Amino acid sequence: MGDDLASRVKSLLAVSDTGGVLSIIDGNKEEFFKEGWSLIPVLSEFLNDDSLKSKREVFNCCEVLIQQISENCCPEETLLEFIEQAEDCDDMKFTIMLKAMQDCLIRLPAGKMVHSLEWCSNTIVRHIYEMSVPDDMKLEGFIGYLVTLLKDVVFRTLSDPGEGKELFSGKCLADLLNKFCHLHTGVETDLIELSDRIISCLNLLRFLAIRDKTNITGFWDSTPSLASNFLEPLKKGLTLSRAHYKLQLDDLKSGSGDDTANLEVKVGTSVLPAMPKEQKIQVLNTALNTFDLMESLLGRVNECLDLYK
Repeated sequence: MGDDLASRVKSLLAVSDTGGVLSIIDGNKEEFFKEGWSLIPVLSEFLNDDSLKSKREVFNCCEVLIQQISENCCPEETLLEFIEQAEDCDDMKFTIMLKAMQDCLIRLPAGKMVHSLEWCSNTIVRHIYEMSVPDDMKLEGFIGYLVTLLKDVVFRTLSDPGEGKELFSGKCLADLLNKFCHLHTGVETDLIELSDRIISCLNLLRFLAIRDKTNITGFWDSTPSLASNFLEPLKKGLTLSRAHYKLQLDDLKSGSGDDTANLEVKVGTSVLPAMPKEQKIQVLNTALNTFDLMESLLGRVNECLDLYK
């Protein structure tokens, strides 16, 4: 597998012959899993708005093959190629590349994980400086993963300061924290829909407060704005959200028969579909448990900030 196959795949994709592409891959499985990383630049070319809008079959085919490569091909070589493609791409393609990088990282030998995390994070940081944190809730898990990845690399920076430190300290770190530690509609933000991001952010802040007592990263310079723009609104938002969900739960429990069957229950921005009363109660209790977790983490963050400031 090499330039010849890449050229054939590109030609077939150009005429939307996804069946021909899959046929070639199926006929060369062993070679594909060995050197499939060499197809990443070709597949990346077709992950664009034009394919998404007018050649959806081509887009889907490339996305599936990217996933197969990330899950089966040599993780070291594959990761490097994904990083290269992610260096200069739009947000849509970046999201696909990020998921692929995550798959490769999981498969890396433990000894190569730390440096690979740093490579990925450098790419991610450069990209997110220029992107808007999306309000599309489908991407909230992606945002949560970015924050977790940032925590891992800051840990490495604190443990072994060196190349790349400037990306994770001072104004750069402050900008990242402000970008992620944010409730886009203030205290009225629905916290269930942002739960992945919020929990990851609270874990990051707790880590920084405990690990960086001497302010190597400049984290402590950002704590006043974090408190006023994130932690305090979050505390008020938790009170409002908990009251809202508790009221729905009480209404549900106090009703009976047709009353509960027709009672509208909202979780986030979605109204729950028709389901038995017991299932609705379970969904609301799960939401309340999520608030408990956030409240516990928030309390721990505030304790750490008070203790070490």
